[in-house]
Amino acid sequence: IEEIEAIHNKFLAAVEAHDSEEIALYDEEFHSIIMEKSRNKLLISISSNINECIKSFRSKTFKLEQNVLNAVEPNNILKAIKDRDPEAGQLFMARHIQKIMDDLDSSIKN
Repeated sequence: IEEIEAIHNKFLAAVEAHDSEEIALYDEEFHSIIMEKSRNKLLISISSNINECIKSFRSKTFKLEQNVLNAVEPNNILKAIKDRDPEAGQLFMARHIQKIMDDLDSSIKN
């Protein structure tokens, strides 16, 4: 949990600095470490297979201020992990994924 929190804090510092490259880097690390720590072989495999595609998306999406602000939602996901509350984690993850889908849809329309 400390490793996940440390990466998330680096992500938040990058958000404060408006550094889209660092934001994308720490966002990727945050998601990757959660997958790794899950010890779920299927999730780890899926994550590693799509990471390159998502890397391009992250580098572009975090250049938009609103998308950066939307990405801070994982504060709740981190809290659910720290509280060892899988139901809350599932709820906040579903919201996070929906927000990403909304951002993607919005960027396609613009």
